[in-house]
Amino acid sequence: MAQRFIAYERVSTARQGASGLGLEAQRNAIDGFAASKGAEVLARFTEVESGRNPNRPERIKAIQLARLTGATLVIAKLDRLSRNAAFLLTLRDSGVHFLAVDMPEANDLTVGIMALVAQAEREAISWRTKEALTVAKARGVKLGNLSHRAPLRIGRYHFFAATSFRIAMSSIASASSFFSLAFSSSSAFSRCASDTSMPPNRALYL
Repeated sequence: MAQRFIAYERVSTARQGASGLGLEAQRNAIDGFAASKGAEVLARFTEVESGRNPNRPERIKAIQLARLTGATLVIAKLDRLSRNAAFLLTLRDSGVHFLAVDMPEANDLTVGIMALVAQAEREAISWRTKEALTVAKARGVKLGNLSHRAPLRIGRYHFFAATSFRIAMSSIASASSFFSLAFSSSSAFSRCASDTSMPPNRALYL
């Protein structure tokens, strides 16, 4: 029987939703992954909501349908589902199977670690943004859309809030790659260690 997927896609702002680019990229990633697995996408849920909002109606519907049908909830990246570690860990333990296309081989351990990384990055983004706005306000800068203003200076650093966000997301992607590699390495180690045909001690040091 073919695998069954429930797709969930999210962008944070109305501007991103109107452009459709972020949602289209996520949709292409999910559809491409489903095609590579010969899986059927039973339903697709899309919304424009901040990741800070814990009560996203489309996410709730997607999770409920995944639980009802036993299908796998699929997102392009883990942070599209949530950056809250408690939510991700609770969902993982609830029996609803979910996976992120950018690290489909993740197991319970790596999902737990990435949930904590995502939450830490969310908190770091919030802190950096607030710090930048506080400094700007103290200097008499008119607050608003920073995309067309000069970068703010804090100490020896210049940055936009949006730039901080991109850096943070890059950090999450790097961490994802690291833990994916760690997972692959641990799997290889387990296979070697369980190979009784290998001489004693050799498997241990491969």
